[in-house]
Amino acid sequence: MTSTVAPALTLDDVAERFDQWRLLKKSGEKIPSELWDLAKSLKGHYKISHIGKRLHLSASQMRREGVASPSAHTKQPSPKKDKFVNVQFDSVLPSAGVAQPDVILKRPDGMQLTLSQPSTKHLSLLIKSFIK
Repeated sequence: MTSTVAPALTLDDVAERFDQWRLLKKSGEKIPSELWDLAKSLKGHYKISHIGKRLHLSASQMRREGVASPSAHTKQPSPKKDKFVNVQFDSVLPSAGVAQPDVILKRPDGMQLTLSQPSTKHLSLLIKSFIK
């Protein structure tokens, strides 16, 4: 994403300042707010991933300092699927006097459906609805 108005400093200019600071910094010294302000000024002119890579900053550092938005590098959870399958049928009761076996259907996601003496008339519909 690029903007028509150029930033005061380019990504390379800011990277050079970060590199100079890293050469002169003391062990454990935090990045000065002036450098963070320069990094923030690049937002909207360069991709956040390019800024982080060029300035050698992690996504968590950039989120913490406001260079990247909190959702910039977070994976969105996938929507949950329904745990129940609605099946529409008139009756699955067996005909009088006809013995029917029990049917157990299992899906890879762990869902299980047990039918005691299902009607053969509706069994195909039940199986198709359950495996969708």
